[in-house]
Amino acid sequence: MRKKIIGLATLISLLVIFLWNYQGIEQVLQAWLPTGSSIFVQRTELWTLFREHVQLVSITVGIALSVGIAIAISEEFDSTRQVRPLLQQLGTIFQSFPTVAIIALIVPLLGYGNRAVIIGVAIYGILPVMQNTLTGFEQVDPAVIDAAKGMGMNRWQQIWSVKFPLALPIILAGLRTAVIISISAVTIGAAAGSGGLGLPIILGLRSQNLVLILQGTIPIALMALIADQAFRLWEWRLHQR
Repeated sequence: MRKKIIGLATLISLLVIFLWNYQGIEQVLQAWLPTGSSIFVQRTELWTLFREHVQLVSITVGIALSVGIAIAISEEFDSTRQVRPLLQQLGTIFQSFPTVAIIALIVPLLGYGNRAVIIGVAIYGILPVMQNTLTGFEQVDPAVIDAAKGMGMNRWQQIWSVKFPLALPIILAGLRTAVIISISAVTIGAAAGSGGLGLPIILGLRSQNLVLILQGTIPIALMALIADQAFRLWEWRLHQR
C-alpha cells in the first residue's frame, strides 16, 4: 500500500517538474540529442496543451463510461440473452479498426477538430467498459441475487444496490483500460485538428525535431503511468474492503 502511494506520488511529481521546468530538462535533452534540436513550445503553451489533453481524455472517457455501462445494463433486461453476442461482435469489429481509421471516417461527417476525435476515441473506449461491466454482473453470486429478490427488490434495485457495487472492482479495471487507451489515442487526434500534447509530436515529426517529440511523448507516458497506478490503487482498496 505504502509503496503504491509513493510510486504514484513520484510519477505525479515528475510530471509536474517536467511541465513546470522544461527549459532545464531541455538542456539535458540537447546534450544527448543531435545538434539543431530545440524547443518550440514554451512552458505556458505546454501547460495549455496538457490541460487540453486532460479535457479531451475526460470527455471521451465520460462518454465511453456512460455508454458502456448503459449497454451492459440494457443487456440485463434481455431475457433471451441474445443481445450480448451481438454487442461483443460489434465491439470486436470496431476494435479491429485502428484509431486513426475511425477518426478518418468520422472527419468527413463532423469536420476537423475536437468533435471527430472525441467520438472516434470514445468508440474505442466503450468496449472494455462494457465487457468488464457484463463480466462483473455475471460474477455476482446468484445466492446474493436471490436474497435481494427475497427482500422485494425489483430489477433496477438489484442492479444498482447489489450487482453494481459488487462488480465495481471489475468495472474499474475496464475503466482503467479505457482511460489509458484515451490518453494515447487522443494524441493521434492532433493530426485531425484537435489540441493536446499530440501537437508537439506532430510538429516534431514534420520538422524532425527530437526534443519537440519528447516534449509531447514524455508527459503522455507519465499520464498513462499515473492513471494506471491510480486505478490499481483504487482497485486494491476496494478489494481490501
